[in-house]
Amino acid sequence: MTLLLHPRLLLLLLAVVLAGPATAQTADDLYRLGQREPAIGARMTAMGGAAAAGLGDWTAAFANPAGLAYLRSRQAIAAAHAFTRETDGTRGRRSSGEAEAATLSALGFAAPLPVARGALAFGGGYQETATYARVVSDGRFPSLQEEGWQGEASLAGAVALTPRLMGGLSVNAPVGRYRREGADPNAPRDAAPWFDAELAGVNVRGGLSLALDYGVRLGLTVETPTYLRVEQVGRVWTDDVVPPRDVALVTPWRVALGFLAGSETLLVTADVEVVDWSQARFDTDGDADLVRENAFAEALFRTVLNSRVGGEARLGAVALRVGAAFQPDPRFDGPVPEAVRQQYALGVGVQLHPQARLDLAFTHTRDEDAFVPLDGVVGRRNALQVGLDLRF
Repeated sequence: MTLLLHPRLLLLLLAVVLAGPATAQTADDLYRLGQREPAIGARMTAMGGAAAAGLGDWTAAFANPAGLAYLRSRQAIAAAHAFTRETDGTRGRRSSGEAEAATLSALGFAAPLPVARGALAFGGGYQETATYARVVSDGRFPSLQEEGWQGEASLAGAVALTPRLMGGLSVNAPVGRYRREGADPNAPRDAAPWFDAELAGVNVRGGLSLALDYGVRLGLTVETPTYLRVEQVGRVWTDDVVPPRDVALVTPWRVALGFLAGSETLLVTADVEVVDWSQARFDTDGDADLVRENAFAEALFRTVLNSRVGGEARLGAVALRVGAAFQPDPRFDGPVPEAVRQQYALGVGVQLHPQARLDLAFTHTRDEDAFVPLDGVVGRRNALQVGLDLRF
């Protein structure tokens, strides 16, 4: 009788055979700490994050810095969001859990500068790009808990290169914190493995936005790899304490193309983003464990196309928004991804004053085996984001 093993199963078995006193960092952490939400701010979130063509507001620093050149007044924005996340067991496991949190999601300022011809604008601030919150329980007590957040401080500028072509650049400093506890079912509760990390890094994002006739815009955004420094401490196994150490990881390049059509009363937007996750890696510095994890990442991860669509309709003082974002899990072996993270959004903007708008966005996200470790746990996430947009 011939025993055939799935290629990924072979890799996982190899990992078990080769694993000695393991590092606290795994190939899955490249994905977990390198991924992010498709949108920032309540307006962009409600439109599914489809903004690579260049929206004329502060969120352009995240989606396409060239969009700042369309800004016509100074803008200050603040937003917060609250969410709950439920987990379910799969692959024969019986597990569940619920986590909830509230965070500051955005705080920024942008302004056009007076110029004799063309356009010139700048912006800066902070935007939350990911949250880590998950509880997995076997019905008696949590067997795995995750918590933390990641955001970036940005400084961006944009200029009109020609009357129709805008260009922009942003320099971004990701920061954050991540903690994981548990996941070893054989460890006593008072000696469960845990991992605590503080994150800091840098990347650069550049973009172009071309304004055509009939309210059509085309956009291109290119983001350099993020060099993310992870200061970590933890315990891998019951009596194996990992001393404080620094590990650096590098995320893949990101390239996005965007389309926008419409006017001030009706907008339709769409994006597609290319990310080759096989290029994610640890800066090993001779560490044999990290060299092995890099090899696993290159073998396990593939190139994915993230897609986003959105729309906005303005009815007097009210703006109605809808959007969706799809992020395939890069861990697949066939010709197409085996799982896709799906996020659906609804939102409304209410003009409280000629210079003040209140924005609300509700999102429902289904993990579908994506954005989680290879542990067979999937779940759902519901979030409400509230933002205040001031123009003056």
